[in-house]
Amino acid sequence: MKDLGNPIKELFPVRSDKGNKGTFGNLLIVAGSEYMTGALVMAVTSALHSGVGLVRAFSTKEALMPVKISCPCALLSAYEEENVLRKTEKLLGKTTAAVIGPGLDTKDPRNKDILMYLIDNCKRLIIDASALTILASLNCYGLDKRREKGLEPAILTPHVGEFKRFGVPSVDFDNLEDKALLKMTKDFASSHDVILVLKNHNTLVTTPDGKCYYNYGDNSGMAKGGSGDVLAGLMGGFLASGFTPVNAANCAVYVHSMAGRLAAEDKTKLFMLPTDVIEKFPQVYKELGW
Repeated sequence: MKDLGNPIKELFPVRSDKGNKGTFGNLLIVAGSEYMTGALVMAVTSALHSGVGLVRAFSTKEALMPVKISCPCALLSAYEEENVLRKTEKLLGKTTAAVIGPGLDTKDPRNKDILMYLIDNCKRLIIDASALTILASLNCYGLDKRREKGLEPAILTPHVGEFKRFGVPSVDFDNLEDKALLKMTKDFASSHDVILVLKNHNTLVTTPDGKCYYNYGDNSGMAKGGSGDVLAGLMGGFLASGFTPVNAANCAVYVHSMAGRLAAEDKTKLFMLPTDVIEKFPQVYKELGW
């Protein structure tokens, strides 16, 4: 990761051994659906290994059942318990940051309502996967108004296919330092006031003020469904536990990439799964001195 002179290892916020679960943040993950339950499980599992104090999954009852079994440390809230926006408002009162998107049903109107509410009210927000498809249909609803409300710029984490849904120009997405690509990402991040994490075989992070950070992590072993869910959960955990939005994005991309390399070395690129990447987080943390 090129980070303009700020080594990743130095971006870790001070973490006191006198802290408690409240000290280290509360992450809300809105994700999953009846036929994509794994996305929620992977995002929650990854977040639980980020250092965040509490992780709450908010989804349909069908999607929450595998989380209940696989992630006993997570808190669970179901859409069906009451009016979904009233429930979102209650949960947000206890939330430090939120992730919305992995495995969501884009045809469920409740997800559009929740996304719009989070954009308008959640101080720290990551929009990923299916929520990006919904966001594109809403013409980036409200993103550029967040700072006026005292909220921080949202983090958007599209892969190239998702990014194209926003109607961006056709450029060379394989060359992170292509001038046309850099101009496009800078224009997008600036006009919508977001931190853009553009995922490809390499990753480009662009801030609203035009700074660009590169991660060269070519690894075909990570070109598998679920890798983005793992990244979103890790990034959300960092964001909720005290990292600034830019640092959360850059550190999550770096840790995810390095853990992927370790998983490939251990299990080969063909055999490795996104869940294997999570298992390598502690080795990366140790190497960073975290």
